[in-house]
Parts: sequence; C-alpha cells; structure tokens
Amino acid sequence: MSDERILCARLPLQGLSLLVPYACVAEIVNLSLRSNVGAFLGEVDWRGIRIPVLSLERACGREIDVPRGRVRLAVLYGLRDKARLPYYAVVLDGAPRTESVQSDLLEDAQAGQCSLLDMAIGMAGQTHHVPDLEAIEGWLDGALSLIHISEPTRPY
Repeated sequence: MSDERILCARLPLQGLSLLVPYACVAEIVNLSLRSNVGAFLGEVDWRGIRIPVLSLERACGREIDVPRGRVRLAVLYGLRDKARLPYYAVVLDGAPRTESVQSDLLEDAQAGQCSLLDMAIGMAGQTHHVPDLEAIEGWLDGALSLIHISEPTRPY
C-alpha cells in the first residue's frame, strides 16, 4: 500500500467536479466575462496578458448557461507550448478547495464520453473528473486557430 499524497485543487464546474494537480493552477480570479455561444468564451485580461477562456462543460457537449459579468476563473499553466499558450482559464461554478488525495484510496470510475476528461475517480462517495490538460490545450489551439488569433498572449 502506498501512502503517497497528491495535493490537488478541486474545481467545481456546473454538474461536475475536477481534480487538478495544485501545481497546474496559477491563480483563482474573479474577472469580467462577456456571454458567448459555444465552449470558447473569448479572452480576458489577466496580469497584463490576454488569455483564452473555456467552458469545459460546453466543450464536453453539455448545455449550460455561462454567467456573464464577474465570474470566477481558474487560471491554469499551459503544459504543451508555453510560448504560444502559457496560460488559459476555465470558468468555475463555486469556490475551489484544496484536497490532499491519497493515491491508493482513489477508486477508478467511468470518465464518460468526453475526450477532454482523462478519467473519473471516486473519493469519499463523490465522483471527481481528472481532465486531460494536454487535450484541453489542443482543443484551445484549434479554437484559437479557427478565430484567427495568432498570438493569444499579446500584451495590452
């Protein structure tokens, strides 16, 4: 039995909960967001750069209403191509929590049909989804290419 503990951020979305390694979260912020159709919600100004914003639920085919105005976002570090996409944000539906997850107590569960969710795990009677961060970044790259944004992190 392993007692390895993984420090994670539990990010609440509409209808699902994500577990993300804490080291992947740059910051939790409240910023203004315009309502958009689709999963790509545009860009926001964060710390002097423009970063893309994603509704992960919509990207997975769920019909949800994304709030407009001031919303809570999880700003995540880019993993694949840090020069092109050093950061991006995911819309949250509530306050995130820090979880110390004991690796040998995690239970495998079905992840569902969304390719952006790597797996689902049962923990304390609840199901939490582990996103495939590289797949999310690939999805964002495709969305940015479609709307002809060549440099998503341009300064003000």
